[in-house]
Amino acid sequence: MKKNPLPLFFKKAIYQRVFFLILMSFMTPMTFKVMKAAYQGEKSNQYVQAQCLITKNELIKITDGAKLDVQYSFVVDGVSYESNRYQWGMSDFTQQKRGKVTSFLKNFPAGSSVDCYYDSNNPNDVVLKKGTAYKWYENLIMIVFFLFGLWGLFISIFYPQQAEKIFIPSDPS
Repeated sequence: MKKNPLPLFFKKAIYQRVFFLILMSFMTPMTFKVMKAAYQGEKSNQYVQAQCLITKNELIKITDGAKLDVQYSFVVDGVSYESNRYQWGMSDFTQQKRGKVTSFLKNFPAGSSVDCYYDSNNPNDVVLKKGTAYKWYENLIMIVFFLFGLWGLFISIFYPQQAEKIFIPSDPS
């Protein structure tokens, strides 16, 4: 008669599973957010140019910098659209230094007409700046951490004995 492997499953690599579950609960949404912004940013290089009217442009001070509240509108085929997205991955400059936000305020004052770029298939996808706010190495780092977490979770669930050997160093004495 074979032993039931279920008790071993619940006894081995519990801490590893918890660690990787917590890691993946943070990394999964962040990774998909960054990857979506990278995809949309790359796609925005094909967007159609339009003239947008800046309707609101305010600087909001926050503890670690400044936040920009910008809104603009534009018309496509007689239909009016509004947005507040500056660039894919960065809609409000929340984590930017105050100087960068202030320079944006000067370049895009309320009431001014500026170039914006929209997806001809979906005009709700519109940006003031093409591309993505994330650099290539930020995308790479997110992918590496995500794959590490996925690998660790896989090992700790399906190979719990090996997970304990890999993730918990053995006592040399």
